[in-house]
Amino acid sequence: MATTSTYHFFATAPKGTADLLMRELETLGALQTKVTPGGVAFNGSLQVGYSACLWSRIASRILLQLTTRSCTSFDELYTVVQTVSWADHLLRDGTLAVDFTAEDGAINTLYGAQKVKDAIVDQMRTQTGARPNVDLKNPSLRVNAHQARKQVVLSIDLSGHSLHHRGYREMSAMAPLRENLAAAILYRAEWNKAIHEVAILVDPMCGTGTFLIEAAMMALDIPPGMWRHDFGFLTWKNHDAELWEKILTQAQERRDAASNRTVSIYGFDHDLLAVNATKKNVARAGFSRHIQIEKRTLEMLRPPAEHSGRGIVVTNPPYGERMSEVDSLVPLYEELGRILKQYFLGWNAFVLTNEPRLMQAIHLRAAKRNVFYNGAIACELLKFVIHSEPAPPIIQTLSPGEQAFKNRLQKNMKHLKSWRQNKKIDCYRVYDADLPEYACAIDIYGNHAHVQEYAPPKTVDRQKARIRLSEILRATKDTLSMDKDHVVLKVRRRQKPEQQYQRFSKTGAEYDHFFVAREGGQQFWLNLHDYLDTGLFLDHRLVREYVADLSQNHTLLNLFCYTASTTVYAAAAGATRTTSVDLSRTYLDWARRNFELNRLPPRHHQLIESDGIDFLKYDTAKYDVIFMNPPTFSNSKRLKENFDVQRDHTMLFELAAKRLRPNGILIFSTHAQRFKLDYEALSDFNIHDFSKELLPYDFARRPRIFQCFKAQLKSSEPPHIGATAST
Repeated sequence: MATTSTYHFFATAPKGTADLLMRELETLGALQTKVTPGGVAFNGSLQVGYSACLWSRIASRILLQLTTRSCTSFDELYTVVQTVSWADHLLRDGTLAVDFTAEDGAINTLYGAQKVKDAIVDQMRTQTGARPNVDLKNPSLRVNAHQARKQVVLSIDLSGHSLHHRGYREMSAMAPLRENLAAAILYRAEWNKAIHEVAILVDPMCGTGTFLIEAAMMALDIPPGMWRHDFGFLTWKNHDAELWEKILTQAQERRDAASNRTVSIYGFDHDLLAVNATKKNVARAGFSRHIQIEKRTLEMLRPPAEHSGRGIVVTNPPYGERMSEVDSLVPLYEELGRILKQYFLGWNAFVLTNEPRLMQAIHLRAAKRNVFYNGAIACELLKFVIHSEPAPPIIQTLSPGEQAFKNRLQKNMKHLKSWRQNKKIDCYRVYDADLPEYACAIDIYGNHAHVQEYAPPKTVDRQKARIRLSEILRATKDTLSMDKDHVVLKVRRRQKPEQQYQRFSKTGAEYDHFFVAREGGQQFWLNLHDYLDTGLFLDHRLVREYVADLSQNHTLLNLFCYTASTTVYAAAAGATRTTSVDLSRTYLDWARRNFELNRLPPRHHQLIESDGIDFLKYDTAKYDVIFMNPPTFSNSKRLKENFDVQRDHTMLFELAAKRLRPNGILIFSTHAQRFKLDYEALSDFNIHDFSKELLPYDFARRPRIFQCFKAQLKSSEPPHIGATAST
């Protein structure tokens, strides 16, 4: 291959950075550049390809394309690979590795890679008499095959290992920011321009120093591939060593010319381990003279004393995936916003995060937003211009979607008003995915709002989902006139069985997030932050009333009692004795506090820590009313065997029948969406489906949210306990 020839290349890059990569490649001489979802296609000489490997701060890989052919099957793939003369690229004693990717799923990637390898090996063995070995870590030739839109593109990977591996990182954090993503963020922050004007950069949560080192390389005109000695093209049969040496010499000359630039870069972190890791990485990169690192908490963050002018703050604070982690990080973001407003007047700040609540916690108006993907996590880079004078008032312009959501929320509040006042309802559902694109449920608990976002399907763009979530939170707070600390967000995902009783956060005080709410004349401790559920199933409001009516002057057994709110109802209605059973010690303690809150004497109301099935098997007492709302599924380590409500509900009925007094009543409820009661197996019972009668007014949009059945043994006399449901 002649070095003066023009080749077709493709540069892969992190999602959200292709436009930056295109401009970067054009400065290196790339021609006919074109942005695509996975990166940038471009043309150029071999020198352009080599330069991209050495100088691109954003690219992940540089691929030299060999051929593009139609391909929809394994047989066609083998044939396409055979059209390339691999002996022109791979030495007789060389080694081989194949990367295969596919967009439309027509070809399995594992078998696709195997097929490409087989085709190359078969051809090489036929032409040279030698079979190249596979070396996945350090091959002589790394081949890339990409199948999409019924075509396959075969390329040589000139980069070898991913270009984000610069070679300076000795120690890394648990989830470090990739070097090329950090460089792209610095480009968005216009650090490449600031180095000629301001040249002051601060990272207050520097982790292991990726921003700092990438910023220093930009400022001192050092190519990110300077420390690498394992580029893929170095063992390529057509490698032009003379051309490569020329490119390296030019890079060294540029580095020497910029070595005397004045640049001030500061990194701080509260974690001593992170600070020590950063120091080692900085020293390894040779930037100890240019980068100052210090252990410092965020509250002690100040601009460098020797620099009174403006500069750039850029940081990637922690952001939680679970709801409890997000809650615990809100004070950190609030502190960051406070420090920026108070001490960094005239500066520009850039903060990367993926969580709308954390963005809002900064309490600064973002002048610009850019979307980046940290791996699979959709994030936003927020630009804050810290004004030296009071910022002009923000005129909030609602998007059409947010306005529609706000209108629906206002309409629902008005619709429920007379019902709430007549029934004296303080805890209720006000919104339940009324607008499909704003898929959440909003429950009101007194002066608190509980926003539960239904996890969007994978087909929904993650960035759009996050924007809508921000709009939901903002509109909820404004429409309901609630303090921002009283609007709590959770994302409803399918939970693993072992998470059923898990506390999501521990924030210091034992009961720091608990508050009291009223329902049906009773009081209950609730917690919107730390657990999957709040402590009160709002959809069971009428179920609680009904069980309480049945239990008046009678005994009640409440199995799988959760926080025993149903038992509190029954006890307040005059149940003579109650027994509440749950496997969770946490929930039983919560139940005890509910009894104390309502001044119910403990001697008449027993709390027992046990599996509900085991309790029914070994308890000898008899009850007038048994209420059970079992989990849909459980495989808790404390259970002898797992539980499935569809499979095991008949067993529960049969065991409960032995614990019922003559004429006793069993109330069975389940939230399992596909549950079907086995009437045939339960033919000894008279069973009435009370689901419609006990569905609350505010849950009318979700008629299948639960199912509730009243059952009595057919051998019983006509019922004398309770009458009709109080709807």
